[in-house]
Amino acid sequence: MNKLRTFLGLTIVLAGVLGGYYLFIKGKQNETSEESENQVVTEVSVYVGKISRSALRGHILAYGRVEPDVGSIAKPPASVRITAPAAGIVGEALCIEGQQVNQGDTLFRLDSRVAEIAVKQAQNAVEFEERNLERQKELLLIQGTSEKLLQRGTAQA
Repeated sequence: MNKLRTFLGLTIVLAGVLGGYYLFIKGKQNETSEESENQVVTEVSVYVGKISRSALRGHILAYGRVEPDVGSIAKPPASVRITAPAAGIVGEALCIEGQQVNQGDTLFRLDSRVAEIAVKQAQNAVEFEERNLERQKELLLIQGTSEKLLQRGTAQA
């Protein structure tokens, strides 16, 4: 009978320990699930790019026409939109808005630096090709070049 009581006592104690363990684990799972429900997940898209410094330049190309308009106190009787025959940057304005001008008056000057650079580059290219042609002619006399290279130099000069 003693063995039976010991066995039953151990079984009851073991059942109590297992029950307590089960309740302890179950309680932890509930706390974890409540915390995960309260957490807000934030996703942020990030774009990584190279930062560089540069000058922004833009050109405006506009066309217009003269449209007679009824004059008022605040506005002259006609408006004119003006375009340049060539694209470029206005370097100097020789009149102001609202000023009366006549046909043939110079209203503005375009910045000529870009055109001057292009002309200088073209002159340098012509000089280079002329020197190359002379060199090819001299080499042809001593048979140091081919007729094809001389023709190419003549065509480019």
